[in-house]
Amino acid sequence: MLDTKSAERIQLLIQSSPGVVIDVKNSNEAIVRSLMSEFGRQVENDEGFHAVCTYHDEVIKEDGEWKFLTRTLELKYFDELPVPGRLRSINIDEKLQLLNNFRLFQKQN
Repeated sequence: MLDTKSAERIQLLIQSSPGVVIDVKNSNEAIVRSLMSEFGRQVENDEGFHAVCTYHDEVIKEDGEWKFLTRTLELKYFDELPVPGRLRSINIDEKLQLLNNFRLFQKQN
């Protein structure tokens, strides 16, 4: 997770987690592996980046809630290739319409 100062330096950040594997050890413990792919662009220099990594997590259930016991990030790939395109600003009405469309889609599926 980005700290506040890191987040302020990012112009664009797209993250995708296409796969999660959960190995349940018992009713209160599990091992989780998550693949993460992300790309983005920095504010100060418009430099792009692309990274692929795996999170290795140990989780425990405390008081009925799952919590992280440990989290380790294993970087698999990183480059500083340019990220093409530009950000599109949308107004509040467009944001609300997108949100309503998403909610309608969720109800239908």
